[in-house]
Amino acid sequence: MLEYRRFCYLDVEKTGSTFVRAFLARHAGAAPVGDAKHRPPKYAHRWRKYYFASARDPFDQYLSLYTFGCEGKGVFRNHLDRIGAPLTGSYDGTQAGFEHWLDVLCGDGRLTVLPPSMAGLHSPHLGIMGLRFLRLTLPRARSRLPRFRSARAIAGAYRRGGLPRAVLRQETLNADLAVLVDGPLRRHLRFPDAALAELDAPERLNASDRSGAICWSRVSPDLRARVAALEWFHRDVLGYPAR
Repeated sequence: MLEYRRFCYLDVEKTGSTFVRAFLARHAGAAPVGDAKHRPPKYAHRWRKYYFASARDPFDQYLSLYTFGCEGKGVFRNHLDRIGAPLTGSYDGTQAGFEHWLDVLCGDGRLTVLPPSMAGLHSPHLGIMGLRFLRLTLPRARSRLPRFRSARAIAGAYRRGGLPRAVLRQETLNADLAVLVDGPLRRHLRFPDAALAELDAPERLNASDRSGAICWSRVSPDLRARVAALEWFHRDVLGYPAR
């Protein structure tokens, strides 16, 4: 999270968070009071300040996480290397490698390969991308998520007490951020009009976000269906389209 006195950005991994963090660092009217990358805020209360987060289509998140790992980068890839997980052999940048990697991460044993930052976030009702989002946005997620007995209970808890008042989509990041700059964040920025002008520039994607050797349409229907079933939160709560 990147926390200021009156607002806080919940920087979910692989959702454009590097761009948003740098943008806020340039334009915020005061220094942050807390900065812990990809970590949930402590003692967070929704009514005390304006929280917002970022999200991304979970299918694209999986592909981005995989291609990033193929470059030998990222906390997740480093964690797998340290524990000697057989998944490391899947990082060959091929369709077959991606599908084997995805099959494990969407299988029953997926929670055993989570990095330490996500340890304890056990829930049979969520995929890894849903866990990543809720870890930062649902207060006391680490203790609460394992106790929920259904997807419906998780969705209800988030709707009642989730921290974000707005969720930026990586797919429309500049436009969504501009809405906040011209609205609830305006009085907390030094020069909001200059910030808006900067957001008129074309949106940029990380180099790891695309791989020409991999195509979602070639992933087996069964595996795609498993991803969709596990990552229901992005579809049913955050409004991402079904695939």
